[in-house]
This record gives sequence, structure tokens and C-alpha cells, in this order.
Amino acid sequence: RLSPGVHLNDNLIDFYIELLLQRDKPEQFGIKIFNTHLFRKIESSPANGFKWNKSEPLAELPFIFFPINQHEHWRLLLVYNLPRCLQEHPGPPPLEQNGGANPPKHPR
Repeated sequence: RLSPGVHLNDNLIDFYIELLLQRDKPEQFGIKIFNTHLFRKIESSPANGFKWNKSEPLAELPFIFFPINQHEHWRLLLVYNLPRCLQEHPGPPPLEQNGGANPPKHPR
């Protein structure tokens, strides 16, 4: 139990995530829940951000959760239906295919 005025820290959030993973087995439903440290790692090094998890086919999962702590506030980022998004918006072609020019800008 938390004392009044005490904030939730990453250890408590990670403990609860681990409890959910063991109890509910969300991966059987295509749900991936990451710990609190991963988003910070991705944020600090975007170029290398997604090398951490080559063994899991994240682009095939319909639900991906990232707990995020910024400025002492917790948020939960949900990436929903990534397979469909990647199918409908595959992104710009590799640089070799467009002559090395800057990739085209996506309309907003």
C-alpha cells in the first residue's frame, strides 16, 4: 500500500505488469505489454530503438502497450492494429528506389 503523497514508481508498475502477465497470459490474445524501461530506452536512442526485440514479430501484434513516465506522470501508450496500419501505409520506398533523394513527405 502506498502512503499518502507517495507517487507510483517504475518498480511498482513493473511488478503489476508482471503480475498481469503471469495471471492473465495476454500474449495468447496477441497483446504485448512492455516494462517501464523500454520506452525510455527507445526515446533516448531512436536509431537503435527497435533492435532490442528482433525475436518477437511486433508488426504482427494487434495490441502493444508501453507504460511511460514523463514529468512524474504515468501514461499508457497503446499501439493498436499495427499490422493493418503497416499494410495500408507501408511508408516511403528505400532510398535506393527513389534515387537517394529525401523520402516523400506523408500528407497530414
